[in-house]
Amino acid sequence: MNTQSLEEVAKILVLDEQGFLQIQLKKANELGDKARGVRLTIALKDLFFKQFGKMFVFEQFGHLRTRDAFSKAKLFGREALRDGMLKWSKQPLPTSLTDLFDPLHIKQATRLFKNILGYMGDRPCTYPDTLAVDLMQQGLDTPIVRDEIYCQLIKQLTDNPDSTSVRKGWTLMACCLQTFPPSDEFVNFAEMFLQQKGAKIDDFVSMLHDIQYGDKLTAPPKYEAVAAAFGSYKPVIDLNKLSEIASGISRPPPGYDAATGTVGTVVAPMTRSAPAPIGSAQASAAGHAVVNTTPTPVPQASTPQPQSQPQQTIARPPPPSTMRGANSPMGTLRGPPKQVTVLYDYDGGGNPKRLVIKKGDIITVLKEYDAGWALGRLDGAEGLFPMNYTKVLAQTIMNLPALPPRD
Repeated sequence: MNTQSLEEVAKILVLDEQGFLQIQLKKANELGDKARGVRLTIALKDLFFKQFGKMFVFEQFGHLRTRDAFSKAKLFGREALRDGMLKWSKQPLPTSLTDLFDPLHIKQATRLFKNILGYMGDRPCTYPDTLAVDLMQQGLDTPIVRDEIYCQLIKQLTDNPDSTSVRKGWTLMACCLQTFPPSDEFVNFAEMFLQQKGAKIDDFVSMLHDIQYGDKLTAPPKYEAVAAAFGSYKPVIDLNKLSEIASGISRPPPGYDAATGTVGTVVAPMTRSAPAPIGSAQASAAGHAVVNTTPTPVPQASTPQPQSQPQQTIARPPPPSTMRGANSPMGTLRGPPKQVTVLYDYDGGGNPKRLVIKKGDIITVLKEYDAGWALGRLDGAEGLFPMNYTKVLAQTIMNLPALPPRD
């Protein structure tokens, strides 16, 4: 063994656990061993949670409605509604727990909660299994309500006095975790809850890892099979294996830097987060806690910046950093209906509530908000987008037919 090799070995021997895992992760990436890379990423993520897990308490998730906004959805009993927003209840929800904008999605959310109540036995239901199947299918078909579903389940599993209801709630959690993942923004909050509350019942964290890093499903699994196997889940990602050829494990962790094997910055939303793409400077302005983890490779879901435009002659402005009124589905359209053309690409940051737009796209504006964001429709999809990334098509303001009234 030559001197250079001895020096490299000496450097490795003095590394702590985190540094040693980093080196392995980088080598796994160089060898194209995706399965091993995912396992090492999960191990690094566990180290991060041991140090910073308190940042991901469920109540601090940035897209929950404020308690005041939630309670105002009902005329009477607002104080009780406010205090019990994130605790088990037999009562239907007056609005969504998360800050959904579209009234149709809010209505869908309140109906999904009735499914949860019926399945868990907190509301009379003749065929509860059909409610579980419907919940799985709607979560798979409608990404924007996935975090809402997980938040509703966590609510119903918090301070629930009925052991039968609790067990059914965890069964329903298993059904969802084996069907669709939470968003990158919510996944760490979900994992912390599962580590703290679900570990003794089944391997819910492994379910989350499998659905997060595995291939996306196009159809939900059979409810009967999931329910029958409840309490004895067998993970797809085996953390005890040192190496294997990836079969169903194909997605890298969110924010993973393939060149260095690290994730440079972890953005932890500690208060209500703005829908702007989050960088270190913007995150600070938007009420985020920015934890510098360099060179810690932690797969925390941070919202990526829009991709740069290499040949763009006009400097792209930063997206708006705050959004007032995000708790309310109400918005205003200033003036007559209009369309805008997109000047810069914007990837939505992995948030299903935002549109992914490309330069040259034409968006129909449905609502505008004071902070510079708008709700728009593009190719049949609806979502938020930054207005300063677009330009109004003046010729369409007068010619565009009026939009139908929205519920």
